[in-house]
Amino acid sequence: MNIPLPSPSDRFRVQSKLDRNETLVWVGRPVPTSRYRGWIGIVLFGALWSALVFAVGGTTIHGIWFSDGTREITVNGTKTTYGALSVWARIGLTAFFVPFFAIGVGTVGSPLWHRLWQSGLIYAVTDSRALRIGRVVCKSWRACELLPRTDRADRRDGLTDLFFTTRTVSNGKSGGARQVPDGFVNLPSHVADEAELALTALKGGTTNH
Repeated sequence: MNIPLPSPSDRFRVQSKLDRNETLVWVGRPVPTSRYRGWIGIVLFGALWSALVFAVGGTTIHGIWFSDGTREITVNGTKTTYGALSVWARIGLTAFFVPFFAIGVGTVGSPLWHRLWQSGLIYAVTDSRALRIGRVVCKSWRACELLPRTDRADRRDGLTDLFFTTRTVSNGKSGGARQVPDGFVNLPSHVADEAELALTALKGGTTNH
């Protein structure tokens, strides 16, 4: 089976994750895509959040650093003016808004961050494991941890998802958790064919088209 490792850095990343005497059977990379429709709700929330934070935080920060200093602000229940604040107090108040700005930028840019995360992924199948290798975190599944069947989803965009395990996600406000399919996603169909064969051989199971 062809094992494309186009760059020295990719080869190093894969080889560094292999155990002694472990044999690489297949390796591939996903096509980075964000499926933007799925992110609409998050992006809209981020846009509204950012607008509110920039309106409140921007006005406050501008007043702290650039006003004439006569405007009043309440600190620890005591009214004072911007001009009476020390430099450290101004820095502290400015820093207070930084996490809120970061949340806004993070949610609005969620599709981009997801795309960048996917661009750093490498998928691999060895004679004993399936691996998802990220720039920082590597997740691996031994043959005994794989589902008996590999489910395949061929999408209209020409990409294929292979689900051979599950992961736990929170139910949010309702509490508890649930299992959702997980595996190799956003693979070109011809690449997914090879990955599916490697996974089937690893598990010794069957596929589900």
